[in-house]
Amino acid sequence: MKTIRYTAASLLLLTGLMHASYMLRAPHEPNSVGLLIFGVVYIVTAIFVYMDNKFALYAGILIPLIGGILATADIIKHFSRHMLAFLIIDILIIICCLYVLLRDQNARIAEKSR
Repeated sequence: MKTIRYTAASLLLLTGLMHASYMLRAPHEPNSVGLLIFGVVYIVTAIFVYMDNKFALYAGILIPLIGGILATADIIKHFSRHMLAFLIIDILIIICCLYVLLRDQNARIAEKSR
């Protein structure tokens, strides 16, 4: 069942690279530095999620949640396919990380009740 964890890590890595590559495409845009920072944070989180770090799963929920809120605000101001892609990927990451956390928690509860 590591497939979902690996999916979350892969999506985090993908969106991290997408964020970071924005700096190369538009280095003079005002939000390019912020996107670069988010990209690095996503990539580091992806590495720790892949390594089965429980704290990284919480970060894998919190960081995309923040990114999703910022992307939603940006989409409301002016629609962008790139921001919509970021938002969809963030939602998928949150779902995957929540599933893994809840599955692990339920497994621990079931183990204690034996």
